[in-house]
Amino acid sequence: MKLLFGIFSEDMSYPGSMLSRLAKDHGWDVNLVFFANGASDDETLTRIQEFAPDMVALSIKTFERDTSFQVARLAKKFGAIVIAGGPHVTASPEDLKSSGFFHGIVTGDGAGVLAGILDNYRSLDGQIIKGSREEDLSVYARRFFSPTQEERLRSTRIIDTISAIGCPFRCTYCGATQKVIPIPLEAVVDE
Repeated sequence: MKLLFGIFSEDMSYPGSMLSRLAKDHGWDVNLVFFANGASDDETLTRIQEFAPDMVALSIKTFERDTSFQVARLAKKFGAIVIAGGPHVTASPEDLKSSGFFHGIVTGDGAGVLAGILDNYRSLDGQIIKGSREEDLSVYARRFFSPTQEERLRSTRIIDTISAIGCPFRCTYCGATQKVIPIPLEAVVDE
């Protein structure tokens, strides 16, 4: 099975890389693709068709909504199953549901539910899926990079990493846990 993971604001996404690696470890062929704001429908559809995915996963921030909806609309037209998560999705899942473009809408942490989604992706029918934390915290340190991202990492010799998940604050718009949970140091160093 083939998964195209779409990101929008930059050619690097920690959640996109981490979830792509989880999908790859689950046996899926994965491509992580940056979709630029303002691209035409033809350009966007070509990028989708080049990989010919069975499923398209999108990580969406609110300011990326229009571009992500364009990608979702075209991916669905192509015949791919479309799922989404991210800050905008967690804050406004009904916005995505009402669009009709999405087969699955994940609120909160997608790592703990991704395997189930991958195993049952054909049965998704627009439902909102409550995310959960992955029990194996080392998965939050492991990542997959596209060839363009690997080149960027080699040229800049800079990589972002995290050593904990969660947040001590209680912002009403956020889906993060209200406690900080450290990722095993060995996993962070290995990555």
